[in-house]
Amino acid sequence: MQGFIRANRSGPLATEARSLVSSTNTKDRTLKCALSLAVLGLVALLIAAGSAASNQEFATTTKVNVTMTDYAFALSKKTVRTGTVIFQVVNKGEVVHDFKIARKKTPIYEAGQGGALRVVFKNIGRYPFICTIPGHAAIGMKGVLKVVR
Repeated sequence: MQGFIRANRSGPLATEARSLVSSTNTKDRTLKCALSLAVLGLVALLIAAGSAASNQEFATTTKVNVTMTDYAFALSKKTVRTGTVIFQVVNKGEVVHDFKIARKKTPIYEAGQGGALRVVFKNIGRYPFICTIPGHAAIGMKGVLKVVR
C-alpha cells in the first residue's frame, strides 16, 4: 500500500475522530428533530386556520331591510349567505302586520312601527316567510328567502 498511511483505530486521533462523528450525528439529529417539530407546528396552524375559516361562515352577518305594505313584503335581498341575518322590519302600510321566518317572529307592528329580528341560518335552503295576521298571507303577504353558502 504505497502512499497510504494506515490509521491506528485505537489511538488518541481515532478517539477524537469518533467523537467528532458522534457530535456531528447528534447535531444532525437535533436539527432534524427541530425541523420536524416546526413542520408539525405549521401543519397544526394550517388545520386550525381552516377550522376557523369554516366557523367564519357562521360569523357572517347580513342586514336585510323588510318593508311591509298593505298585503305585500319587499325585501332588500332575496338571497343571503349562511350565518346571522338581521331583518330590519318596518310597517309602511295602514293596517297591522308582522314578519315570521324560520320559526322566529316579530311583534305585531302598527302603521309606521318597526324593529329588528335576528335569525341564524346554519343550513342552505329556501325559507318561507309570512305575515301571521289572519288572511294576510292568503292575499299576498308571503315569500321565500334563499340561503346559500
